[in-house]
Amino acid sequence: MKDKTPEAGEVWLHKNGIPYRVLFLANDGRRGSYPVSVVYEGSNGKRWVRELSDWHRSFSEKEKSDE
Repeated sequence: MKDKTPEAGEVWLHKNGIPYRVLFLANDGRRGSYPVSVVYEGSNGKRWVRELSDWHRSFSEKEKSDE
């Protein structure tokens, strides 16, 4: 089964247990030297970017009942 692509507004858990909210996917329509990346934010307001190809190594989708 293919890994789920994160979507804006979803909350995902980092492997250390900290939740992060997905803001948007960057470079979604581009090819070549600009990989699709996930832009996400922590509860402290800091924003981060991770390539989508590396996303599932550290993140899992938060269960709806956890909110």
